[in-house]
Amino acid sequence: MSIPDGFTFFRALPPELRLKIWSEALSAPSVWAPDSNASRPVGQAPYLAGLACRESRQLLERLYVKPLPRGLPGGSGVDWVNLETAVVYIGDGAMKALDALGVDELARSCQRLAAVCPALRTIIVEREGDGSAGDGMEVPRTLSPELAAYYATIPDCVGPEMSLETLDTPYFRSLVLEYFGDSPPKLHLVSSTSECSLNIMIPTLNELESAAVQVIIVLKGMSEFSQARIAVIGGLALWKYMPQGGTTEDVDLFNNIDSAPHGVKSKLLNLPNSPFVQQAQFFFLKHGSTLIQIDLTPAWQVIPVHAGRRIGDQARAGRSHPVHFACRPHRFQNTLLRFAAHAAKKRQDAADARNLLEIETRSSALSLTSAQRAAVEPGISDVVAHTETDEKWWRQRLGLL
Repeated sequence: MSIPDGFTFFRALPPELRLKIWSEALSAPSVWAPDSNASRPVGQAPYLAGLACRESRQLLERLYVKPLPRGLPGGSGVDWVNLETAVVYIGDGAMKALDALGVDELARSCQRLAAVCPALRTIIVEREGDGSAGDGMEVPRTLSPELAAYYATIPDCVGPEMSLETLDTPYFRSLVLEYFGDSPPKLHLVSSTSECSLNIMIPTLNELESAAVQVIIVLKGMSEFSQARIAVIGGLALWKYMPQGGTTEDVDLFNNIDSAPHGVKSKLLNLPNSPFVQQAQFFFLKHGSTLIQIDLTPAWQVIPVHAGRRIGDQARAGRSHPVHFACRPHRFQNTLLRFAAHAAKKRQDAADARNLLEIETRSSALSLTSAQRAAVEPGISDVVAHTETDEKWWRQRLGLL
């Protein structure tokens, strides 16, 4: 396979942008579970992107390694691993050897880790149950994709290390990490129920709009971002114009800030009395008593359907609600381009796309630029498959006939 299926215009992108896309795909966090029988990723396997073509393979070989030699158990056909972003799951046999978080056993294990992995940056220790003394140590023999997905988020967590209230955490860490010298790794102590600990209230449309306003006002007050362009896209933009359609629980902000998303998030988190918080890979705005997830989507990740409006201009024009929602014909494109991976969500997105297109083309078909045509074309087969509307109807309304 030379290029990803369905991404027929990928070759036309500038080489720098293609490499940026491959780099982002290969840098996704993953969980690697080597054992005596096999070496395998659990959950998502970003290394597969490196097998798509010669260009991605070259980047794969630069960023990834094959940690297990072929002569060792599990070494035959071993997967590629990015040791900068991979979480290594050592399995339930090793967990039992730690004797239910026995400090002495764990300290000895970390002494060996420090000898063979001096550059280790994160250690995650999981205790079954809530970490209380009465809990057993029945660790599952296989790692579930759900738990693997949770592990993959922890290394990017900004803020204090996770702890269990039932342990003397400072003493525990001092014993375990003393072997790593002046630059010890982060040690996160979690229970098997930790992945359910994000208790986020479902926000209303008004709360999401207000949150978008608040984020834009904060960005406007920062001189380095005041000239940036920004627009609300995705589910919130759709919900704004189609209240009876699909809903969302987060705010997607398209922007042209070069350092987005990581550089922008870091500056927002470091503001005095910052209203922002990061939990694992999720970035939130504290909006009253509700945490609202904020996604800062950089321009290079989005097919160019809208330039956005300059932040300063939005604040002057919008007054109480300085928010620019991507609109006709971009509203339909936002619906088509955010087409989800899950079957139920696909059906909802397809229905939203059909209803929105019907509203927008009551008097005439859309008039799309060549770039917009290229953006819409790959999604037509999906919306046809998930609605009762034939391809001719879509193409007529889109002005593609």
